[in-house]
Amino acid sequence: MINRKVIMFIKNYFTDFISFRNKKPYSLLFYVIENANWSIKWDGKYITENLNNQSLLRAKTTITYKRVRNQIIHFGSRNLFLPDTWEKVDNSNKIVFTWFHGTDKDKNPNNLAMINALPEASKKADIVHTACNLSKEKLVKWGVPEDKIVVIPLGVDLNIFKQVSEEKKKQIKECLRLPQDKIIIGSFQKDGVGWGEGLDPKWVKGPDVFVEVASKLKENHDIFVLLTGPARGYVKKELNKRGIKYRHIFLKDYLEIPRYYTG
Repeated sequence: MINRKVIMFIKNYFTDFISFRNKKPYSLLFYVIENANWSIKWDGKYITENLNNQSLLRAKTTITYKRVRNQIIHFGSRNLFLPDTWEKVDNSNKIVFTWFHGTDKDKNPNNLAMINALPEASKKADIVHTACNLSKEKLVKWGVPEDKIVVIPLGVDLNIFKQVSEEKKKQIKECLRLPQDKIIIGSFQKDGVGWGEGLDPKWVKGPDVFVEVASKLKENHDIFVLLTGPARGYVKKELNKRGIKYRHIFLKDYLEIPRYYTG
């Protein structure tokens, strides 16, 4: 008996094949996202939804670039395109990839492999997107042609990230069990390697800088640190060393984050 998954794979394969044959070249954008429920996924969701809603370009998110021909593929993070995935993408496509951050001071072999791959990989890309001029300068230094780089800062969804009154802030702090009489310093990111405890710091995210700043602030201010995001083990360990009180909550749903910002 043929496995149901095999049947679905065959069905999807031929559906895609027929679909691509009937589409105009470069009329579809496939935004490649990571499988994890993290920021890259939400970037892709917002970008594709807005392109579709404004009738600018038909777009969809996907976790694979395979079988795509004669269309536009946007790789939503450097990990999805480098160090060698770019070699496997069909040459008939128009290719965009995003580089958010990276430093050659991070001697992790995978990080250095991605940086070293940039000169050749960028030849295959039509556009290299980054979110700030600092990253653009680094990309140029590492061999990416400047005329291929487009700087577009990350946006904020003002429909869910809104200003609130002081009274509402007090209510939120009470609900989140945050002290009313302290300065709350929020850190909302993933700055540890992997998806575990995160004791091995991801230096490019600056967890050491954050802890040092918090330590200096503690000298003259009564502070309390609010952490969200996964893999915060290094930061928590260093805050404990310095006697800085904190609360860490790993939010599984991105839509919960605005409440923590306003707190």
